[in-house]
Amino acid sequence: MDNLDENRVKKSEDGIIGFSIGDALGVPAEFKSREELKRYPITDMIGDGTYNVPAGTWSDDTSMTLATIDSIICTKTINCNDMAIKFLNWLRNAEYTATNETFDVGRTTLQALRKYEMKLDDASNCGENNEYSNGNGSLMRILPIAYYIYYKDIKDCKEIYNIVKQVSSITHAHEISILGCYIYVNFVLELLNGNEKFEAYKKLQKLNYKMFSNDTIERYNRILKYDISNVNVDDISTSGYVVNTLEATMWLFLNSNDYNTTILKAVNLGDDTDTVAACTGGLLGLYYGIESIKDTWKQTLKKYDYIISLCDEFDEILNLNNKAISQMNDMTYSSPVIYNRVIGEIKKLIGDISNVENIKIYTISEIKNNYDKIPNNNGVYFIVNLENTPIQFTDDIGNIKTEYQGKSLLYNEADLIRKYNSGDKTILYIGKAEREDGLRKRLQEYIDYGYGKNASHRGGRAIWQIQNNKQLGLCWIEVDNSEKIEKQLLTKYKQKYKTFPVANWRI
Repeated sequence: MDNLDENRVKKSEDGIIGFSIGDALGVPAEFKSREELKRYPITDMIGDGTYNVPAGTWSDDTSMTLATIDSIICTKTINCNDMAIKFLNWLRNAEYTATNETFDVGRTTLQALRKYEMKLDDASNCGENNEYSNGNGSLMRILPIAYYIYYKDIKDCKEIYNIVKQVSSITHAHEISILGCYIYVNFVLELLNGNEKFEAYKKLQKLNYKMFSNDTIERYNRILKYDISNVNVDDISTSGYVVNTLEATMWLFLNSNDYNTTILKAVNLGDDTDTVAACTGGLLGLYYGIESIKDTWKQTLKKYDYIISLCDEFDEILNLNNKAISQMNDMTYSSPVIYNRVIGEIKKLIGDISNVENIKIYTISEIKNNYDKIPNNNGVYFIVNLENTPIQFTDDIGNIKTEYQGKSLLYNEADLIRKYNSGDKTILYIGKAEREDGLRKRLQEYIDYGYGKNASHRGGRAIWQIQNNKQLGLCWIEVDNSEKIEKQLLTKYKQKYKTFPVANWRI
């Protein structure tokens, strides 16, 4: 496969669908108290509720996010006046709505758009600028700006700040609102760079926020100075105040293990449920992927196909396909975000031991039919987890040989779980190919064994006790001294984690 299949590259839709579903789940419960939702929790996507709308209906959060995306598609840049016009089309004409009805319009947003409608100033000067106008109305529509900045490869913090400030200021011009948007955008950028969520959080805290006043920065101390993930849930507010919304979003995301349970948790915290769940859902969707979201929710979401189509146009404008191809070569796994994470972990382990440029990652199932992709040279190879969710183990390994000379070839499942939990969650096995074998012969024997053939290569066999093991990733580096490099990598890994990768048992 010489070119990346465009249909399998999932980009902005991960975050945008995750955002929209969070919004739709939260709409029926908006303004309900946490106590009420403890008694009668939201457990699925339902209708009626606060606004008496059908199941799958999203609110102003998604409408203004889609309007922002459409503006970038139409202008191919950040044009605040065009965004404001599209916001007015939503407000006055119900464009970008789920059911051709506009509802749940925030006071600050309404005042700012009226000001622009009267042509009193440029859009970026129309936002409310007093301290009592710091609702979450600009935070809730800022996610597309993070995608724009990332895929346009904008690195300068001053330029990022100026873009965020201008877009927020269409409706919310006070620096408390701007800082909330700036934090969210930069956190998304760190996740798009492939960082694990807590690593992304640490990098977020180290950024320079000198363009904001000390008083404003202090409002966000629980995020920027301390660890918001350790705050007790009873101390997490889900009001519409932008600081509270961002704190709740970060707390929920950092304490998450998947999309589906976390997004319901977001809704059941109560109060401003649609926006908290939307902002959280954007992060969860980006991190865990659109495939991780419950299928019935995607089927129930109003205008799902329209949102996907808009995301596809957005991707095309941002040249995501070209960037994904240059990053991933001929890898067909769907997410550039996960590719960056996997390569980042391998690079950290290898350090200056060897060159790790232009690594290609394949799933085991696809390389099974493409052994010619593997070079004949010696090298070191890695089996990696291509999901942001923990792997699961099983003793049911199909027709793979489970005994050798009267001894079981299976590992104790509890031992595997304990070892996995102690080590890195991305790199699962490190192997080598040397002498006359070469990578192609070595890996063909290894994979054939995993498919039940009587092959001679049984090293790393714990991989075959992982559920869905054929969807694990496989990559390699070509080196002459593969035995030495493998030992160095395993030694370095053990020094860091006090154990070997889950499928390695010795050097």
